[in-house]
Parts: sequence; structure tokens; C-alpha cells
Amino acid sequence: MQIAFLSSPYRSPTINGVAENVASARAAAVKLWSLGYGVFCPALNSAFMDGVVDDQRFMDFAIVVMPFCRLVVFNGDWQNSDGCWKEHLVAHSIPGMKIYSMDDVPPAKEPV
Repeated sequence: MQIAFLSSPYRSPTINGVAENVASARAAAVKLWSLGYGVFCPALNSAFMDGVVDDQRFMDFAIVVMPFCRLVVFNGDWQNSDGCWKEHLVAHSIPGMKIYSMDDVPPAKEPV
């Protein structure tokens, strides 16, 4: 199974903004699953777990997981998210990593 790393904004100044971001990440994850990918999404992995550990620990874990994924997909208003920008920089530093926006991601193809 090809694993897609879904980079999607999480933080917001309001709890309603966070809820909207989580809903957007969930919708994107559903689409990726329907395209045949397994999905790891940091915004969903730590959703509403604020205060369990420092936010940086959640972000560091996401970066550790990224190299195990076949592709990184950027969702929503990721350009205005500090976390997504960090993920963007890391994704570009991983040799062979495929990088897409939600609008451009193709269906999964199982490896031969």
C-alpha cells in the first residue's frame, strides 16, 4: 500500500477555526483513501489533543514519519500554515518524494 502524508493546516486563532481545519483535513483524507492510498495526516493524528504534549512534539513526530511515505499531498490553505511550510521544506529534501496538491494527486498504483 502506498502511504500518502497529508499536510493540512491545523492551528487557528479560534476553536471554530481549528474545527474547520480538522474537517477539511478529514475530507481530504477521505478522498485520498478513496483514491487507494493509506493516509497519515498530522492534523488528524493530534486533533483536539492540545496540551497533551508540546505542539512541537507533534510536529517533530510528523517529520519523523514523512520519509516512510511515498508522497506528500498539500491541502487547503497550507501556504499560510507554518507547520505545512516546514513539511513542504522537508518533503523537498527527501530524494524521490512525490509532492502534490489535493487537486493534482493521481489514483494510487500498487508497486510492481
